[in-house]
Amino acid sequence: IPLFAFFHRLSQMTDAEIGRDVRFRPVLAAEDILLVKGKLDPKNDELNLSRQIVRLKLPIKGKDQEVFAWYHIVERETVIGRGTRAFPVYCKETDTVMFYKEGWRIEQLDTEANTLATLKRNKVEFIPTVIAGGDLPDQVTQNHLYTKKEWNMSKKDSSISVRVNNWLLIEEVGMPLTSLTSTKGILQVTKDA
Repeated sequence: IPLFAFFHRLSQMTDAEIGRDVRFRPVLAAEDILLVKGKLDPKNDELNLSRQIVRLKLPIKGKDQEVFAWYHIVERETVIGRGTRAFPVYCKETDTVMFYKEGWRIEQLDTEANTLATLKRNKVEFIPTVIAGGDLPDQVTQNHLYTKKEWNMSKKDSSISVRVNNWLLIEEVGMPLTSLTSTKGILQVTKDA
C-alpha cells in the first residue's frame, strides 16, 4: 500500500509540486528568437541549437524585467550539484547580456549574492558585479518532512538539510575556456580566479 499511496500522491501533483521549474516559458515569436540568437550568439556559431529559447522574469533593480536564455553553460545532472545551472541571459528592456546562475544552498548559509557583495565591498580582486540575487521562496526542499512518515520504510532519523533554490545575476559574462589560445591564458585565468 505505501507504494500505491506514493504513486497516487505523485499523480495528483502540479508541475511545480513535482519539481518542474514553471518560471521558464518558451519563446515563440520569430522576431524575439532572432533577436536573442543575435545577442547571445553574436558570432553566429549556432551554439546548442537543440535548446529552446526561454524567458523568465527577474527582479532587477526593484523592477520585474523579462530576460531571455538560450543555452546552458552549466547544467549538472549528477547527484552533487544537481539543479545548478548557469547561462548568459539577454534583457531586451536594457539591451544587455548578463550571467544568470541558480543552485540549491543549505538554508543556514548566506546567499551567494550576499557573499559576493561582501567580498566586493572589502575590495577583493576579480569578484563579479552582482546585479540581483536571492532565494526563490517557493522552491524549498521538503525531504526532511518525510523521514518519519508511515510510508517511509527506512524510518531513519536522518539529518537531512533543508535547501533553498538560490539565484544570482551578475554583470560580467565570462568566455568559454575553449576560446583561450595558449597555456599562458589558461594559467592567467586560474591565477585570477
